[in-house]
Amino acid sequence: MNVSAGESLDEKTYVTFLDGENAILTFEDGKFHSSSCDEWGFGKGEYTPKTQGDIIYFEAKTANSDNENMAWSGIVQEDIIKGNYV
Repeated sequence: MNVSAGESLDEKTYVTFLDGENAILTFEDGKFHSSSCDEWGFGKGEYTPKTQGDIIYFEAKTANSDNENMAWSGIVQEDIIKGNYV
């Protein structure tokens, strides 16, 4: 597998469906944000992209003021995003 430093996802926004609700995932200025986590106080977190062919893999971490953390990972190919979070 030939994976290199990733193409930036900055200035990209994706509307998706998480846990039964619409969510907006944004990538801006090296930060990732999910609107679905706003009610729990999770803000923006840094993301790291890696590219293999035409697929961009990303990982991100977000936190809230209660020191709770979320880890995100996913892939972007063309205009489709798929991922997971814990």
